[in-house]
Amino acid sequence: LLFDAVLPGAAGGDVARALLLRRLAGVPVLRALLTLMVDHLSGLLALMTLALGFTLARRDLLEATAIGSAGFYYLGVFLAGALVLLAMSFALSHPRLTRYVPQKVPGREALLKFAEAWHAYARDWRRSALAALVSLPLLTAYFSLFHAMLRAAGATVGWLDVMAVMPVVDAVCLLPVSFAGLGVREVLFVQVLGGGMEPGLLALGGILGHLGLAACGVAGWLWAASMRAHVAPSSR
Repeated sequence: LLFDAVLPGAAGGDVARALLLRRLAGVPVLRALLTLMVDHLSGLLALMTLALGFTLARRDLLEATAIGSAGFYYLGVFLAGALVLLAMSFALSHPRLTRYVPQKVPGREALLKFAEAWHAYARDWRRSALAALVSLPLLTAYFSLFHAMLRAAGATVGWLDVMAVMPVVDAVCLLPVSFAGLGVREVLFVQVLGGGMEPGLLALGGILGHLGLAACGVAGWLWAASMRAHVAPSSR
């Protein structure tokens, strides 16, 4: 969360997490990247569930403005494209196909290891499904944080409206067009949730929500550091 709050798009936070997993736990970079991919898959399924439950139900709110309408259709294309790419990557990584990869292909060994690990998650589908279920309340809490911060800033917005807009905001913020969505998120809040409210209150609520995420990241970093300090002496 801390790196996601200060680095552009989603890639920066993923790189930082992969390097930390290698440094703190000795996890190979390839395995760490695969773990992060599955983590994103769980988040994608949770995002799709919330989008179907809230965004689709409040489609009228988004289509009331040009930017909200564009965001609604972008979310649909984003989710559909992500699912297609995931299905293709899973199908192409099947052992029956990977054995035909030519020996001279650069990175062939890493590709085969990736495919093997990718299908290991599919075989252990119960844990994979559990990870997706855990992601749902976590993503709901993440979206609800922004509602709480918007209310704290003085913006009279409903929880359902924020839950409908946040999947669009989250999908747009994944693009490397801003630092952790700063600016993009606030513009969407002002344009879609405005409804005669003071724009500054909505923008302030978005910034407070971003700071709240960063604070959660700092708290997690301190907790991890304290756990490492307790584990290190016992392992010597």
